[in-house]
Amino acid sequence: MSTPVNQNEAPVTTLPHKALQLLVAHPRLFAQQGSVVATWRTYGERKLGPYWRLVYSVEGRQRTVYLGRFGTLVRQVRARLRHVQHYRNLRRFINRSVRETKGSLRTAKQLAPREQSHFRGEDAPSVRRIHRAGKIGTVPVNGYPRGVTMMGDRPVG
Repeated sequence: MSTPVNQNEAPVTTLPHKALQLLVAHPRLFAQQGSVVATWRTYGERKLGPYWRLVYSVEGRQRTVYLGRFGTLVRQVRARLRHVQHYRNLRRFINRSVRETKGSLRTAKQLAPREQSHFRGEDAPSVRRIHRAGKIGTVPVNGYPRGVTMMGDRPVG
């Protein structure tokens, strides 16, 4: 639906529902919060619904916009909300994956014997300690005997 403001200006496109208008007008607000929830009503003994709402908060107060029964409006609001919250959800996924990976690595390090460990990072000092204790043979730092360095593609020294 478009309504011309002035004959000299281009027509302004307005969104058909307040929920869509809010999502377009305040993307930073909805990037961190907001959801589409179902509510149910009772009429006598009967349970009616679901009736859908967009729920968010402003300045600590919960706000809601009624969307009605499931239909195209609910799908549009969900799609736009998913689009606005994409980076938040991606960041949460990455943080969760990093936490799980660190936990798995921690468990693997506890289960693996220290002398046979092939982990890098904090295990490097323990490899040096094992080497000094004489439990493994002499391992040159750069893969060549002491005093030999690489110059181009051949050992020099």
